Amino acid sequence: MTETPHAKRIQPQSRRSLLATLGSAGLGVATAGAVAVGGDTPAAAAAPKNGAPAAAAPKSGTTRPNCILSPEEMTGPYYLDIDKLRQSIAEDRVGIPLELSFLIVDSVSCRPLRGAAVDIWHCDAAGLYSGYTGYSGPGLPPMDENGHATPTDDTTFLRGVQVTNGLGAVRFRTVYPGWYWGRGLHLHVKTIVDASVRPDDITGGHVAHTGQLYFPQAVNDQVAEEAPYASNTTPRLSNEEDFFYTLDNKGEETTMTVTPLKGNGSIRHGLRASIVLGIDPAATPPPSNPTPTAAP
Repeated sequence: MTETPHAKRIQPQSRRSLLATLGSAGLGVATAGAVAVGGDTPAAAAAPKNGAPAAAAPKSGTTRPNCILSPEEMTGPYYLDIDKLRQSIAEDRVGIPLELSFLIVDSVSCRPLRGAAVDIWHCDAAGLYSGYTGYSGPGLPPMDENGHATPTDDTTFLRGVQVTNGLGAVRFRTVYPGWYWGRGLHLHVKTIVDASVRPDDITGGHVAHTGQLYFPQAVNDQVAEEAPYASNTTPRLSNEEDFFYTLDNKGEETTMTVTPLKGNGSIRHGLRASIVLGIDPAATPPPSNPTPTAAP
């Protein structure tokens, strides 16, 4: 990724100030790290290594901050460029309510990135992606030379785009994802900069980052025991068994902080997942194709 010259005049923000920004945006980040929830009381779990990237002090002799750039991940075969602007994306899908809260920061300056379009998509409790309900596996779907699968229908559940506000924040309302062949629980995200925002969608701009986000394993295990997830008979991989999670520690770097949505800690009442993502807005990373032996 390239670094832009304007960073020389900008002072980095600390982890505390980034978390303060996240809190002031109403995103409810837990500074103690991820929380595993079960029964009716929350229990502390190990904090993800990079649940909230922070700016480090500049190296001696330079004024450029050493911010954490979120790792690139492959898009996978199930991406659809529908650019549907909406906060609630569940549609008719059922599952444990999930509020996703993202803070997008410029990885060069560490300042919140305003006006960036955040595009997310994930599977439902049964492991199905919208647009691909006609494909049930096992194994990878048929893909073209670019690693993209041809859609089987026009459904759009669990897909949506939000544009970051002045604090670099976006929020989505969805349901906790399930799992499918060859993968643990995850969701996909693209960040698009310099796009034109219209009433219902976005146009133009360029993709500056493509990633995959993960959840603490302890929470995944508890979710899997609840309806409708317990009806998913596809073998479920743990984070450590997921090829993409373990690749270059990318999963550890992009594991979200998860807290109960309500005070009593029951996962049935919903969860909140939060993360800070460092994006280089000047970057135009090339798309990568899926690995033939693993499901993206």
